[in-house]
Amino acid sequence: MKAIAVNCIPERRNGNHRLQNFLREFVNTNTKFAKLELNVDEYASPTVARSCIGVAVVRGGHPVKVKLRGNDIYLVRTDM
Repeated sequence: MKAIAVNCIPERRNGNHRLQNFLREFVNTNTKFAKLELNVDEYASPTVARSCIGVAVVRGGHPVKVKLRGNDIYLVRTDM
């Protein structure tokens, strides 16, 4: 194994920003509460979906809280 020096790390070409775009769109609406409808094949469980969306909220710095009630996931704007 050897290391090769480079000037910088290249940007991601086809990065998955789907959650960030979704959250940005939600924040740009005038909606305080929203219930998410997930496709069956998107996440293993509602708990996993809630966790992934929560991480995306923190990383993106969005003014949103993600709540899990039973098997339903809700988004709540915190800046309204």
